[in-house]
Amino acid sequence: MSQTYIALVGAGGAIAGAVAGALATGFLGLKVARAQLAGQRASQVLDLQEQHRTRHREISRTTYVDFINETNMAKKAIVEVMHCKVANVDTMLESAESINGMLERVSECITMVELEGERVAVNKAVTYWQAMEEATSVMSHLLMQLTEPQIRQNLTSNSILMDTDRPSAQSAMDAINRGRSEFMEAARSALGNNAV
Repeated sequence: MSQTYIALVGAGGAIAGAVAGALATGFLGLKVARAQLAGQRASQVLDLQEQHRTRHREISRTTYVDFINETNMAKKAIVEVMHCKVANVDTMLESAESINGMLERVSECITMVELEGERVAVNKAVTYWQAMEEATSVMSHLLMQLTEPQIRQNLTSNSILMDTDRPSAQSAMDAINRGRSEFMEAARSALGNNAV
């Protein structure tokens, strides 16, 4: 009986050892599987975050481009009026009216920049827009002076920017150019294009 008992105890020990080994292997396998699953989830989260950043960058880029396109048209119109010959005051007045509509579209683009842009780019866009509005105000003031009959009779054929000493007009144009340059720099930085 003692040999049978020893054999049973030995067999029981072997079975217990095998079960313990299988459980340890199973737990180790489960732990590895969980780690792999956690790694896959983390990788998926990073991929989704990168996709989101890429989509947002594209939306921001489109928003910045729309803003630049609208401001370019308004800037061009302002420059044309500022350099229009004084003899064409009526043409200047018509052009000045169209600038108001252009600035309204720029204002709508500002809203989109505020919604989709980086804070620094938003601030520079607002500064640029304000410079355009200031230039328009200066231009309107100069145009109002030019429409008075007694002034009109004594005008030369120079542009309103150059007709007499017009530092306010030149200063307004400088502010527009500076505003555009600063916005472009901020937008490039926000899009990660600093090195370009």
